[in-house]
Amino acid sequence: MLTSEQLIALYRDLRSTPVLSVYIDADQHDPAHRSAWRVQLDNQIRDLRRILAGDGDAVPEGFEEAVGHVNDALGRHHDGFLPGSGWVGFATGEGPVLTESVPVPMPTLVRWEEGLRVAPYLRGLKQARPVIVAVVDSRRALVYVYRAGELDDPVEIAADRDVGEVWESSSSKRASTHSGTRGETARDAGQAIARVHTERMLDDCAERVADLAGNDGFVVLGGVHEQTAALAELLPDTFAERCAERPALHLGMTPAQVKAVVEDAASELSRSLQEKRAREVLDVALSDGDACLGWEDTARAVTERRARRVYVSAGARAARPDDTDRLVGTAFDGGAEALELAGEGGRLLDEKAGGIAALLRYRVP
Repeated sequence: MLTSEQLIALYRDLRSTPVLSVYIDADQHDPAHRSAWRVQLDNQIRDLRRILAGDGDAVPEGFEEAVGHVNDALGRHHDGFLPGSGWVGFATGEGPVLTESVPVPMPTLVRWEEGLRVAPYLRGLKQARPVIVAVVDSRRALVYVYRAGELDDPVEIAADRDVGEVWESSSSKRASTHSGTRGETARDAGQAIARVHTERMLDDCAERVADLAGNDGFVVLGGVHEQTAALAELLPDTFAERCAERPALHLGMTPAQVKAVVEDAASELSRSLQEKRAREVLDVALSDGDACLGWEDTARAVTERRARRVYVSAGARAARPDDTDRLVGTAFDGGAEALELAGEGGRLLDEKAGGIAALLRYRVP
């Protein structure tokens, strides 16, 4: 998938160009329905063609050519499953702009309008956000990346291999001899050295986890509590709301067992973060801070590029899909982040704000 930066560059390049935006749900597994996506796509194109033609016989210039470009890109999959869980295509009358399979489900949707229909892609980016898993003890860490339902093979980060004898001596039941430093036994020295190597290993692990998680990835920590607590302290403060500890994780688990724990943790983190976002924007707006509630005020703020983060409930999108997608696209073009809230966060937004709200860069009278 494109990065957010690549997507916004594409969006801005084509904001005044008629574009055919095509999204296909490819998350199908029944052989009897392997080409169902084709039927759904053809039906939506036919319906859109009729709407565009209106009372006349002709559709807008470039539409049929754009349809042809999309069909050419899909040609080799005509009678079978599409790869991935979803498919995205953008085309103008002059040629295809982007055609790709994506690892997250997409709604089947066809639109012809100025600029890209970008909101479904943004939702896909959020679904594909990485979950970084670190399972640690005092000697080593295993770091996994979970994304779009797949768990990658772990990367091992080990403390100094030469320190094995130190651990053995520090945990031995035999009487200790002096190390040569007044007041310090060989056991004390061995434990001190072991701690240093553990700290270095945790530093390396924290750096890797932070790099992999980026600005919006989740982090799940497990293993020995003393080390997971130390690792959490090493992560930047921005990870506090995106990080969870799961004591059930340990180094002896199979990938399938790790995956099950991580999926549950990621769902809980997502729900918690969405509810927190909803309460935040409601609190700021109701205390006359830099926020607004409702369709009218939010749409005006987005159009005037005063919004810095827009929230839309899943219910609002279902009730007004085109309005929501256009608003999200305009917000995206203005440099604002756009998030869809479900669960308790979405319910709060529906109840208090009509399903839509925004944090603002500044307010106007």
